Amino acid sequence: MLEGRLHIDKPAGQPVATAVFRAKRALSGRFAFGLSFECRPGTVGTAAVTWCRARGLVVLNGLRWHARSLRLPARIATADRFALQVQANVWLKISLSFHSEDAGEEDFEIETGADPAAAPTECADPTACEDSAPGEDRLAVGYLPVPARRRRPLFVVRAVRPSREAAVMQLSLRRPAGAAAARQVLARVTAGGERRLLIIQEGRVENSIAFRLRPSGAEDAWPVTIETESALEWSGAVRRGFDEVALPGYSLEEV
Repeated sequence: MLEGRLHIDKPAGQPVATAVFRAKRALSGRFAFGLSFECRPGTVGTAAVTWCRARGLVVLNGLRWHARSLRLPARIATADRFALQVQANVWLKISLSFHSEDAGEEDFEIETGADPAAAPTECADPTACEDSAPGEDRLAVGYLPVPARRRRPLFVVRAVRPSREAAVMQLSLRRPAGAAAARQVLARVTAGGERRLLIIQEGRVENSIAFRLRPSGAEDAWPVTIETESALEWSGAVRRGFDEVALPGYSLEEV
């Protein structure tokens, strides 16, 4: 594991920072880049992280460090490229570290400041290692607000590639910090055409609900509506199980 391979300072006035990863030679093995970023104490807001077409949000609520792993396929060709984009309206220090026992950091080149539209992710063989852990696409790291009495979709979960396997979207809803827990809260959650009732019982702070996503193509989308009479907060992820593909499969779109 090589720590601190690359640091990118993203000024508050520069809303987007980008990096494109390429292998200098054909590689085979287990590879991942660690992504972490630091914000100044007291920073409030969100950062949108898009990795290989899949977008998720990270909540910046005064914490200084946030981290996640960017997995790569088991076989990488020199023509492959993997695009990363971090979007935020605040100062961030972005750090990338390489994790592998089958190659060194000198086997990769990283181009920063590239236009993602001009250098999108391209991968001839996205197959994951045979013993890889189950895939998970984080929709939100931290908790985001759910307004009370909102009847229209709050966000959309979209498939970014075809898949033969169903996935499970797990959503967690909780009371905002400082909210009284003296009564139960009902939330009607709709994902695509499926609707379910979630109850946060009196004295409880949080509860979870799951939906099975059955994709039929690369453009599948599931609008998610959360109807509640009390303001809440949500977080969530899509678990892909033992997917054969290393790259992410699901992306978050705000409405």
